[in-house]
Amino acid sequence: MIKHKEKYPRLFALSTAKLPNKKLYIVTDPACLVNLAGKPEYKKIQTELRDTLIKNLKEQKDPRVLGYADIFDCYPATAPCGTSRNFKERDKYNPKYEVK
Repeated sequence: MIKHKEKYPRLFALSTAKLPNKKLYIVTDPACLVNLAGKPEYKKIQTELRDTLIKNLKEQKDPRVLGYADIFDCYPATAPCGTSRNFKERDKYNPKYEVK
C-alpha cells in the first residue's frame, strides 16, 4: 500500500488514518468505505443504535458505562497487578470493583 499511496490516496488514507470516534456503515457498503455517522439523514438510526448499546451495556453491568472502566487497565492473568488500584493483592480483585 505504501508503494502505491500516490496511485490510491483514498485507500491509503482509509488504511492508515486515525479512525473517527463514531462509525456507521450500511449493509450495501460491505467494505465499510463510507462512514455515515454524523450525516443528518442517519441521525435517528444512529441515536437508536447508541441508546440500545448503552442499555445493553448497563444490563450486562459493563464497567465502561458504570464508571469504573479503569478495571481494564490491569487484569491478573495478563499483568503483574500487585500494586494496582484494581487489586489489593496479586490475582485478587479489589472489592471496590466487584459487580454484584
